[in-house]
Amino acid sequence: MAASKERTLNVSSELKQAAGRLIVGKVPGTVLDDESRHLLASGIMGGVTFFKDNALNLTQLSDLVFDIVDAYASSNETLPFITVDQEGGAVQRFDHVITPLPSAMALAACQNSVVLKDITTINAQELKLLGFNCLLAPVLDVALNDKNPIVSTRAFSDDKNTVAALGKNVIETLKNQAILAVGKHFPGHGGTTDDTHLALAVNEKNLAELSSSELDPFKKNIAELPAMLTSHVWFSQIDTQPLPASLSYKVTTELLRQQLKFDRLVITDDLLMKAITSKWGLGQAAVMALEAGADILLTCGTANEIRSVHDAVIAAVESGRLTEERLEKSLTRLERALLPLSKERYFHIRAGNRHDSIKKIEASLTRNRLIALEASQQAISQLRGNLPNLTEGNWIIVSPDHPRYDLDLASFINRSSLKVSEIRYSLNPTLEECQTIQKQVSGHNCIFLTFRTAIYQEQILLANLLKSECHRTLAVATDAPFDANYLPHWENYLATFDPSSLAMEALSNTLCTGRKPSGKCPTGINAPSMK
Repeated sequence: MAASKERTLNVSSELKQAAGRLIVGKVPGTVLDDESRHLLASGIMGGVTFFKDNALNLTQLSDLVFDIVDAYASSNETLPFITVDQEGGAVQRFDHVITPLPSAMALAACQNSVVLKDITTINAQELKLLGFNCLLAPVLDVALNDKNPIVSTRAFSDDKNTVAALGKNVIETLKNQAILAVGKHFPGHGGTTDDTHLALAVNEKNLAELSSSELDPFKKNIAELPAMLTSHVWFSQIDTQPLPASLSYKVTTELLRQQLKFDRLVITDDLLMKAITSKWGLGQAAVMALEAGADILLTCGTANEIRSVHDAVIAAVESGRLTEERLEKSLTRLERALLPLSKERYFHIRAGNRHDSIKKIEASLTRNRLIALEASQQAISQLRGNLPNLTEGNWIIVSPDHPRYDLDLASFINRSSLKVSEIRYSLNPTLEECQTIQKQVSGHNCIFLTFRTAIYQEQILLANLLKSECHRTLAVATDAPFDANYLPHWENYLATFDPSSLAMEALSNTLCTGRKPSGKCPTGINAPSMK
């Protein structure tokens, strides 16, 4: 379809491509398979969002982006939508390929807007050189619930003004780097308890309460945001029926588009999450999202699931449930979002100049990683007490055996002249496991790494047993700093705000050198005065 406001969808091929432009899917593995190539070339899928299993190494990742662009360009004149959740900290897909990044909360703890801008610039430049045009960030959620399993340190703070100000920094930096910023998860996911990957989350605040809290960072940045991602959270005081914001006309159109005057790109959260699929069919949900006012349907599923969304949208137009004009509005918003971005990067990719881009990334990786590591070290905060001296006595690190994060502090320390031993524990250890570990640490010094103790509360029992057996002790909140509230008798407590290996290396540097932590906890926790 030609890029024109006056164009019409007169023929089925145009309708097919119009529907496909609004679907951003995923591809399996590290090479472009034939099915995905066909989806792109035929116009059934208008873009791709990337995951960790799509990235093996830098050359392979660049080749995959090239193949996606090439396949799409074979029958389309417009840009494919290529995006990724490369937030930093707990959520980053390419930390093993390009520069690993601190979490949003860790960057907030640095108390330095220049550091935030530098890290965001590194992220944007590397993604741009790879051919990405969109970053699914910043997270504008406010960390209001210590039991929230999905937001935590992905948020800058539990203070709405801090979130708004740091979010603005990220949005402006991404704009300067010609990368599309996406504010998420509208109208706020930070106050919920459920993980929308697993179930529909609920927020019971009314609109006035939301406006003065979770909605505030979105409102303050709405004039500059080119795109917004809607959450799978049911706002029960806005919708009487259990309807997530992503499928809600009252939230997406009445609140976001009409009240807040947002006429730019709206992206749904992944429609394959169980908050959606547990109640609605995928095709039905996709049509509902468009009826609600969304533009881009994030569909991180199989080729058949992507086809089912495409078929459902076309069927909805043919039945009259959706109009061609409705699709046209979304296409106009999409093109308006992509037009300011430089098309030259795609011409370079297609011309084979991507090899120059790889060289540029490779040449800066060492420097960029050092910048990120220093930011992670600056983020480390002393919630209470003091640093221990690891040269005194025998130290054991008791660390969660997490399925996703290595939390490999011991291995980093053992690369120095200091040596420590390590014991791993289950995230929610049983009494028997706690008692076994208690015996193993008896008479030693202990560094206890905690991870979201508000959720995994059996860690409290383990903490009490460790404290009774060990001489010198230090606890470290490796993700949410709120862990310190649950272990009030641990007088020495640090926070990294980040469970990544980058953060563990920074923590190792701090402990081995005795460098005084300079970070400031960006949440309302006031651990030093806790009783």
